[in-house]
Amino acid sequence: MGLLEDFLRMPWGITVRGCYGRIYAWHTVNGAERIASIQGLDDGYIRDYRRLLRRLPVPELATDADMDFVFVQVIARLMEWSYNIRDGHGIKIAAYAHYAVNLEYGSGWGNGRLRENIKASALYADFGGSLKR
Repeated sequence: MGLLEDFLRMPWGITVRGCYGRIYAWHTVNGAERIASIQGLDDGYIRDYRRLLRRLPVPELATDADMDFVFVQVIARLMEWSYNIRDGHGIKIAAYAHYAVNLEYGSGWGNGRLRENIKASALYADFGGSLKR
């Protein structure tokens, strides 16, 4: 099942913060243990992921920039390993990230506005290098 089907399963009216909350909840409960069970991941990647995990702001205190930063991490960086994993609601972690970004910026990701916004996150200073490929 692709992300479109997951989008259709999203709770009616879920917000950007609601999407972040579900990503946060899954990663803080399952992330550290699950990443350790994945063969072939670089030790530095795992270390950086765990460091990010410890720094994630709780949903009530996360800024828009913090949430955007985490969405990008899920889609293509330190949290990407969880992309196709389904949470307790049966929705892929990546579906929350894509859905929230699309809610906020549209399908074109805001023509650079997303990238500019994540630079305002307190997480960017420590983990911004993980945005470069």
